[in-house]
Amino acid sequence: IKAKEEPRLWYPGNPDQNTGDDISDNTWNLLHQGMIAMVQDMSQFNGMEISMAGKTGTAQQSEIHPDHVLFVGFARSYLKYPEIAVAVRIANGYSSAYTAEIGRDIVKSYYKISDSDKLVTGKAAQLGAVTAGD
Repeated sequence: IKAKEEPRLWYPGNPDQNTGDDISDNTWNLLHQGMIAMVQDMSQFNGMEISMAGKTGTAQQSEIHPDHVLFVGFARSYLKYPEIAVAVRIANGYSSAYTAEIGRDIVKSYYKISDSDKLVTGKAAQLGAVTAGD
């Protein structure tokens, strides 16, 4: 998704609340900086030529099922209006590091940092080579 407007909260089913007035500049800046720091601290993003921001997460289904995992992020993190946003979810995916790697590869493909033929091979990827956990 290409961003073309100011970030704001969105309330499903109640468009009258969708004003964007509820996020202070301070809150947005703290959130933004935290997402940038998360990407900078994950080894999956070492050597990225594009500045990214993101957040990983997990959701537990039950004690007998692996966690559902996700990554949300955006690129050209220094811009007021980032150029691309990504969201990746893997049901019962064990580690959100896997979704972070997929999100990273989507951004690499979008900016043509890596040859898409190397990223999209039609075979399962070797994810988690540098996983340090959630």
